[in-house]
Amino acid sequence: METQNPYSELYKIIKTESSAIQDSYYIGTIDNVSPLKVGFAGIQVDNCLVNADIRDLEAGQRVLVLPSADRQQFIVVCRLGV
Repeated sequence: METQNPYSELYKIIKTESSAIQDSYYIGTIDNVSPLKVGFAGIQVDNCLVNADIRDLEAGQRVLVLPSADRQQFIVVCRLGV
């Protein structure tokens, strides 16, 4: 009996679901720290919520951004490496 990797199955589900939702996440750049402005997908927004665990954001850092369901707010989830 072959055992399937549960992470592979989870990846397949996420990939299928996210392909049905256009732009389910963005890779953004911190354009300004105070006030916070994040640029992604050719726009710049200043109505972002930020993960409380993120400290010391700096201009130029890349971040993962998720839109709210109504796409009126955006959530900075984490900083991204190089």
